[in-house]
Amino acid sequence: MKWFSAIFDKGERHKRTRGEVIADTVRYVLLAVFASVFVGSLIFLIDNFAQKAQAKELYDEVAAEFAAAGLQFGFIPSDKTDKTPAEMTNELQKNRTDTTMRTLTESIRILESKGTIDVPADDAMHAELEKLRAVLDTYKERNEDVFGYISVPAVGIEYVVVQGEDNEFYLNHNYKKEPLVVGTIYMDYRCSENPAENYNTVLYGHNIETPGIMFHGVTDYYDKKIFENERIYLYTMDGVFVYKAFAVYDTRADSGYIRTSFETDEDFSAFLSDMHARTDVKNSIDLTGIRNIITLSTCTNYNNGRYALHAYLEEYIH
Repeated sequence: MKWFSAIFDKGERHKRTRGEVIADTVRYVLLAVFASVFVGSLIFLIDNFAQKAQAKELYDEVAAEFAAAGLQFGFIPSDKTDKTPAEMTNELQKNRTDTTMRTLTESIRILESKGTIDVPADDAMHAELEKLRAVLDTYKERNEDVFGYISVPAVGIEYVVVQGEDNEFYLNHNYKKEPLVVGTIYMDYRCSENPAENYNTVLYGHNIETPGIMFHGVTDYYDKKIFENERIYLYTMDGVFVYKAFAVYDTRADSGYIRTSFETDEDFSAFLSDMHARTDVKNSIDLTGIRNIITLSTCTNYNNGRYALHAYLEEYIH
């Protein structure tokens, strides 16, 4: 048995080389790093999921509050009107010089008398619209950056809208200015708070596929039926703006689609023609004379891609 002990003792006394020690150390370090990355990624995913669920609950509560105040979606122009986009533009430009602020109730009654809009005869509708203005005002009291409320019922877009001092802060903050991964819907800081004064009112929002919130509904406009029939409603203290889509496409963030400043009407018309030429949903909408549009911008979730939805002003209740 001495020979066995000798061999065993020799094996036990074998010293590890410097290379073996370094190799083992590297393996342990890499294992620790990989384990840390895995745990960190798992924590991030769980937190990300939790924040998305929190955001959905938060903004659902906001939508419910506006609805409870009597937010009646669907100010669709009546078939009795034959107003062209150019005529709408002329009216808008006239309104830009009108400093008198009419209430929504007064405006609706005027439109009813002209036969340009269909609303229930019941005055309760008018009272509810006044409540809407009051609710919007309470949100502005909570945060001076609150600008309005956007509604596209068919695609699930129902959000309060803010405007910050830049286009970065609200990417990851909610309308209360609290950190939130999905951010909030916000207007480009270069735009006027009154959309009637803008050539191109640009709104931004994340594309959160799960659970389908924020501006994910923009992608639904690739459905031609939705594209042709659904309106975008923007409720502000300056009135209700109703828009109809004329272009939707995917592009890059630097492709110029969020341009807000134009030197002349002709310059803007050229811009409209360019945007319309890009659309993936083909249509024959006549953009002659249009001077006011809204752009909804969201990410494609790959590289620097963006989805862009453009819509022209079809009705302005002020």
